[in-house]
Amino acid sequence: MSTDGLPDEAQAFVGAERDDEVLRAVATLPEEQRVAIALRYFLDLTYRDIQIATGWPSGTVKSRINRGMKELRMTLSERRIGDGL
Repeated sequence: MSTDGLPDEAQAFVGAERDDEVLRAVATLPEEQRVAIALRYFLDLTYRDIQIATGWPSGTVKSRINRGMKELRMTLSERRIGDGL
């Protein structure tokens, strides 16, 4: 039996577990921060596109993303998976 694929499979499993933790952490954010984070990082919209989509002023978009990311870092660091955010 070949074990050539095992490290990649293990890495994929760990990545999927981390993704699940991140999604759970995002779900705990206040709605405005959750929306801003989802639009920016999951849908890859620019700040300008988020501003247009939501009707929020530019500074509001930036602050909601910034505050959401700060909260995610704290939440995920408590769970020891926040490195790199």
